[in-house]
Amino acid sequence: MDVKLRLENFLKKLKTSGDVLMVSHQLAIAVFLWAFCVNRPKSFSECLISRAGMVKLERVSDKSFRLDKFDAKPQIS
Repeated sequence: MDVKLRLENFLKKLKTSGDVLMVSHQLAIAVFLWAFCVNRPKSFSECLISRAGMVKLERVSDKSFRLDKFDAKPQIS
């Protein structure tokens, strides 16, 4: 619950339009997906990403997002 409250405070400071690339710790991303994504995975454990994974989100409203890319890997050239 504490992580969810911190994320809600984060959302208040975030722009209200546009896509969001989330880079954070595994647990924070999992809680964010579970709490704020309209198309979240079927179980909480499926929200966990691998190391160095990223999540791209599309904003649906002030407090809801659509998961666009899950566990995306950075492009290194």
